[in-house]
Amino acid sequence: MSPAEAWRARQFYLEREYGTFYDSHNFAPRLLKEIARKNPGGFVDIKDEDVADCKDFRVLQRMFWAFGQCLQAFRTCRPVLCIKATPLCGKYQGMLLTAVAFDANDFSIPVACAIVEGETKESWLWFLQNLERAVVHQSDVCLIHDYKSELIDAMEDLLNSRQRKWRKAESRWCMEDLAENFSAYFCDKELVMMFKKLCQQKRRHKFGKMWKELDELTSRYMLEKEQSATREMQLESVEHEMAGVEAESPCNQPDSVEDVKEGEHADDNNRKITKFSDWIDLKPREKWSLAYDRGGARYGIMGSDITDLHKNGPILKGITCLPLSAMVEVTFLRLVKYFENTSAAANKAIGNPSINFPERVQVDMNSKMQKAEMHNLTYTYASDKNVISGEEDQKFTVKGRKREVTVHLKSENTFSMDKSKGSTIRKTATCSCNKPQLLHKPCSHVIAVCCEIGVRTASYISPYYSLPYLVSTWRKKFSKFSRE
Repeated sequence: MSPAEAWRARQFYLEREYGTFYDSHNFAPRLLKEIARKNPGGFVDIKDEDVADCKDFRVLQRMFWAFGQCLQAFRTCRPVLCIKATPLCGKYQGMLLTAVAFDANDFSIPVACAIVEGETKESWLWFLQNLERAVVHQSDVCLIHDYKSELIDAMEDLLNSRQRKWRKAESRWCMEDLAENFSAYFCDKELVMMFKKLCQQKRRHKFGKMWKELDELTSRYMLEKEQSATREMQLESVEHEMAGVEAESPCNQPDSVEDVKEGEHADDNNRKITKFSDWIDLKPREKWSLAYDRGGARYGIMGSDITDLHKNGPILKGITCLPLSAMVEVTFLRLVKYFENTSAAANKAIGNPSINFPERVQVDMNSKMQKAEMHNLTYTYASDKNVISGEEDQKFTVKGRKREVTVHLKSENTFSMDKSKGSTIRKTATCSCNKPQLLHKPCSHVIAVCCEIGVRTASYISPYYSLPYLVSTWRKKFSKFSRE
């Protein structure tokens, strides 16, 4: 069977199963509303528009949906949503926008999806506003998104709006997308990899060293590239003279075709890019680097997890080539199976007394435990305790393999608005290595202290990494719907 025959056979199957692309656009809104009726707690927004000179005829323009089960699941996930867009490849053009969360095991959950006409500031703002309306339970959210002007402008409008529903929302940039932008200026795989390592670096002193090294390497790269381009122009000029071809002076032309594609090495202010610092200078560090992630809003998520979700993810794989109603139906049916399987695995884990954390968290904690055995607690400071508020701060010095760090174990009483519940003790750990503050889970230094003084390490880990939260994430069931 030839590729063309295979494509026609696939189209025939899709139309037989889901109807034509035209019929699918008409049916998709009704299907979404039926699913929402059978599965309460979701959010759907349909935007259509009139057609000129066609009375009582409207055309679907945008469609947003968030299933109630996914919204409930996000309650017990880290408060981070990764925003991504991918083009549709079916009969009708458009973009699929998604907001994806991750559970304690880094399994993806498509919290919300939308079909829009294209990536414009208006369409992105419409998506973000609907996302805010759908995720009403979350007061603090970090949105990780691509480095695109339309999306950045829409995000700024959302965060600066007086009608904003999220109490605290942070905007961060996707590392992978920014790395693509970086590679447009510095087309070297090793430099791109080094930039990604800089983005993921947690310790600021190492961050500074890597920045300096990247400056030196990119400066050398740009110098060699400029010299190479000069030699090419000289050679091209000689060839033209020999051929007797009249041409404009090479000095008035771009260095090469490749140079044009690489953005001419100037940013929005037309500054010449000669090294890494020139390119990154106007980009706030908190937007792209983990070391300067204010408040640990990212929870260590850099955005690399969402790069291939539309190609290889268990829910979104291959749906962009389907008719619109098929996208909705296939996504829903895959979610039903996905929730069932993941919920069964989570329940099995919580019933095992030898398992203390979700699988990936447990692997990470075991690795840190082994590393903690090589640390030494060299000094314990007298703890500061406030008798009135009940706050206590214990300070320790831990000697690692190369340097000493300072660990703080803090506990404080937190009072509930409901007086009948009384107060609870909230424990937090910080370390001069910066990792607990960024990842919201203990580093090897904190673990070493806990083991030395006989305190449970689990007391200093965010509940988002706990087994009960993992089970709660996947506990919701789906109700079947009728396609008729």
